[in-house]
Amino acid sequence: MEIYSVYQNPSEFKKLRRRKWNPFRYLASGEWSEDVYHQGSLTYDFSETKTGGYVALLVRSFPRRIVCIARKSQDDKYEDIFSQMLFHLYLNGYYSMDYLDDYDKKLNSTINFSVAFDTFRKLVREHRKSTLHP
Repeated sequence: MEIYSVYQNPSEFKKLRRRKWNPFRYLASGEWSEDVYHQGSLTYDFSETKTGGYVALLVRSFPRRIVCIARKSQDDKYEDIFSQMLFHLYLNGYYSMDYLDDYDKKLNSTINFSVAFDTFRKLVREHRKSTLHP
């Protein structure tokens, strides 16, 4: 799985953003926090290209924008894709969610976002351990 954003492969990311996407669907909402004075909420939507093969994560705030795109293969699970996309955003300090408030439970047959978010939090914990104790 390859991930594209303004931080990783920015020229390819700009090209991919212009592709034809299916309508975006609500995925999840949550909160971010830097300290007691700097905090807010985030809402993620997602879509796939009309031809398949790519998944996009859109942040529904101002400005509304696609923040991350992943190339999807047949073997990739949505939970793994979204956890890697969230981790990528976290590493770059870009639209990262700290706490999960709600997610679309209707998607549970295809995407269990709570599993993706738990996997993301596990990746963050492992990353913090590795950077604090080399």
